[in-house]
Amino acid sequence: MDNQTINRLPLASLAGSRYNGLIDLYFWDETFKPWESEKDLQDAYRAFQKSMWKVRLTRWIKNKLDCEDWSRLFVSHVLIRNALSDNKYPMALGLLTYNIEADSAEHQAICVAVVKHGKSYKLVELEPQPNQGIKELAKEELSTVCRVSF
Repeated sequence: MDNQTINRLPLASLAGSRYNGLIDLYFWDETFKPWESEKDLQDAYRAFQKSMWKVRLTRWIKNKLDCEDWSRLFVSHVLIRNALSDNKYPMALGLLTYNIEADSAEHQAICVAVVKHGKSYKLVELEPQPNQGIKELAKEELSTVCRVSF
């Protein structure tokens, strides 16, 4: 592992060890570029928020602009920025779904990123809805993560 990219197998191991209830793990690509730091991830979120303010998307709207929509928008924002950069690989940013308050019918969707952590990596969750950002999932929430896709 060269710490400049991460492939599916180590990423699957990382996700499997963090999310005990994981049912579905999907990869759209073979290799990803990890984030250099949590600060870089937070900076991308701030840039995303600014762009959403410019187009007047500033609030959660039930069934129209709710958690999974905000998550997809943030991933799309990062994909566009990355496509315009010199990076050879997609950024290690994905969608994550977990259950709210142990209710298997009530899901929450947020983003998850792979961030460099010394000579290895860690997974960092981010809530992309307005005025949020990096989020520390509670132990109960971590145990209900059921789907992750990168």
